[in-house]
Amino acid sequence: MKLNSAIITTILVVLFSCKKDNTTTPSTTPPPTGGTTNTNVSAISAVATLFTLHYDLVVNGVGQGTNTTTAVSSGAFYTSPTNDPMNIYPNTDAGIVSLNGIQLKKSINAGSTSYLDTTYSFAPAIVTWSATGSTAIPAFSLVDSTQYPTYTGWGLIPSGARTSANMTMTLSNYSNADEVNVSVSDGVKSVNQHYYTIPSTATVPASKLAALSPTTNGYVLVTFFKNTVKTVAGKTIKLQKAYAIYKSPLQVTN
Repeated sequence: MKLNSAIITTILVVLFSCKKDNTTTPSTTPPPTGGTTNTNVSAISAVATLFTLHYDLVVNGVGQGTNTTTAVSSGAFYTSPTNDPMNIYPNTDAGIVSLNGIQLKKSINAGSTSYLDTTYSFAPAIVTWSATGSTAIPAFSLVDSTQYPTYTGWGLIPSGARTSANMTMTLSNYSNADEVNVSVSDGVKSVNQHYYTIPSTATVPASKLAALSPTTNGYVLVTFFKNTVKTVAGKTIKLQKAYAIYKSPLQVTN
């Protein structure tokens, strides 16, 4: 359980900051039941990103098995469309937000509102997101029945990185994904390389790795995303399912 808690904290910190590198009255209008489905475009701007994730661990070269009972689910809402959906401090309220009938915890920080499943135990195969809405966000009930991404190429994730050289990895043996983030950490600091279109080879440049310190206990976190975009009352809402693999230890040298 302690290991799971540490991984969850890592995933939250990394994913809620990775794309930064680069009180309202709830609506009483009955929510639409479905919305209009658009073509999946990972970089599209949206007023909301609704996110569910499960993960795998690879420790000392041994896979630990997919963890589908410990997961991360969150909701982010904006007053205007953005393609920065992992911002941990979204800037508007959406009323009561629920995932398959379970209400997410609403937190307000410096006037910005975020929603999170604090049980870290919920990433169902078929997801129904609902919100009572606000002046900025329409009420909605949306179903995401797409499959989660899969990835079996963890053997290609490096076990070492240098702060003076690019780190590359082949991205293969994945399915049902259209976006990827690669995070490299020395255990204290993390650097990220994000791709809205998945390349055959991911490169974390030396200019970013230079921020890390030498260690024998770093890690690599590779996260694949599958995006579904829907429109409700003229507002674009992005549904994301994600799969992350956490590989440790990573040796970082100069």
